[in-house]
Amino acid sequence: LKDGEFAWTGKPNVIAKSSEGQDGLIEGPSFCDANGATWCVVSSGYFGGADYKRWIGRIDDIVNGKLTDQRQLLTTESPCLGGRWVGPGHCSLVQEAPGIFSMFFHAWAANQDTAPAFEERFKAGGEGRKPLRATLAFIDEGGKPCEPYIVEDRIKAHLRRSWS
Repeated sequence: LKDGEFAWTGKPNVIAKSSEGQDGLIEGPSFCDANGATWCVVSSGYFGGADYKRWIGRIDDIVNGKLTDQRQLLTTESPCLGGRWVGPGHCSLVQEAPGIFSMFFHAWAANQDTAPAFEERFKAGGEGRKPLRATLAFIDEGGKPCEPYIVEDRIKAHLRRSWS
């Protein structure tokens, strides 16, 4: 900061651009390190719609790199949401153990017709989104490095059905 303003240095770099299947704006990046790589989790689509989703990709250099190997991570159709929550977006990642992260994100109840209007979010009772948690893993059941996955998607049959 310089005199209360940002002093930018270096050449601007675009880490990611919306591509096919991402439905527009990419936002809400979260970063983590696992398996010798830096990973970026982003949201895309309209936050008020069921098509809002989370993506994950590798990034070789946050300052100069690009997001590669992108894939969907969490969508309205994800088994861990059990058809009860839609539009999962914006997450925070907290490392719980090597290769295991708690992923806190928001979604809104599937029984709502649509997310509340933006201005309603600031009125008492107007925020329709709720915070949820899932487990993001970069290791398999044996503790060996693997591609990232949502643990609850793989063990849905064993989950309690009370995410309310």
